[in-house]
Amino acid sequence: MTAIARMPLTANRLKKQLEQEALIFVPATIEEYWRLVESPQLRLDYVNHQIVATMSCGSLKHETIVSNVHGSFFNSFVENFRLFASNRPVYAADCTDIFNPDVHLVEGQLEEHFYKRSKTATLNPTIIVEVMSESTKEYDLVSKLPCYQKIDSVQHIVYIEQDYAEIMVYSRTDKSNEWLLQRFNSMSDEFRLLNKPFSLKDFYRNITF
Repeated sequence: MTAIARMPLTANRLKKQLEQEALIFVPATIEEYWRLVESPQLRLDYVNHQIVATMSCGSLKHETIVSNVHGSFFNSFVENFRLFASNRPVYAADCTDIFNPDVHLVEGQLEEHFYKRSKTATLNPTIIVEVMSESTKEYDLVSKLPCYQKIDSVQHIVYIEQDYAEIMVYSRTDKSNEWLLQRFNSMSDEFRLLNKPFSLKDFYRNITF
């Protein structure tokens, strides 16, 4: 990952930089973030007064896993749930940061953070899913995870490796600010999210390592 100097921000400038780096950090205002966030070829977070940019087109493995998760959730969480993909941002209010997880699920009424009428972010995700690669793993675990854990509504945070079979599930416990971490690395392993059963083979369908 690379931090680049302050500059006039345009989508084309970010795209050009991303031809060299998979993940870049650019000092920016929140106004600049919301102006650029609708660019179709960029995936943008806003963290610690910086835009964190990656290209929106993921690898075949990444997109296959995301589709598998989305399909599994769509079939399992039917009533009283809303399911979102990575173009829908999540606002972590305690960190004042904005993230675009690969998948997130809201149980019950959607609550929104409003910047402008057509530019909003989810305030109350229940499950957050990130598919990791070598270029994003440190950012996913060091920057995103602590902020996700501060969102009161979040019950599970799921990290999925795309280059080998491993899933990490962080689950909120009954104790304040305490999380249980479970790791799964066999295709026959099963786990539960909001008391619904899932397995590695559900999320890694059509993936060959």
